[in-house]
Amino acid sequence: MINKERYLLNAIGDDHAATRAGVEKFLELCQKYGNGVIYVPTKQHVDSTILASAVGQNLVKSLAKNKPATLPTGQKIELCSDRTFKNYKNADVYLVLWATPEMISTMENDSYTCRASVVVTWLENDADNWVSDYAPLELSW
Repeated sequence: MINKERYLLNAIGDDHAATRAGVEKFLELCQKYGNGVIYVPTKQHVDSTILASAVGQNLVKSLAKNKPATLPTGQKIELCSDRTFKNYKNADVYLVLWATPEMISTMENDSYTCRASVVVTWLENDADNWVSDYAPLELSW
C-alpha cells in the first residue's frame, strides 16, 4: 500500500482563496510526485469558474477540451469530472475541487497510483468521513 500525502482545505462555497491555495499545493505536489488530475463535479462551464481565475482561463479551456497541459517542470496535468473519472485513475496527484463526499470516496478508493491528494470542499461537512478515516493535514489560506 502506498503511503499517501493528504491535504484538506475546508472551504465553504466559492472560496477563491481556498481554490487558489488548493491549486498551489496541487502544483507543488505534482512537481514532487509526477502527473496530476484536477477532479471537478462537472466540466460544463468550468472555464467560467473560480478555477479559471486560479490557473488562467486559457489553460482551463484547454483542459476542459481534454487537452493535457504540461508544467514547465515536465509533469502533465489533466481535468476530469464525475462522469469521466473512470478514465483518470492512474495519476500521481489529485486535486478534488468543490468536493462532495462521493467524489472524495471515488478518488480515495479508485485512484490506483495516487501518491498525494488535495481536497477543497464546497459544503462545511463534506469531508468529515474522509477526515475521520485518514486524518489529512488541514491547510489554512
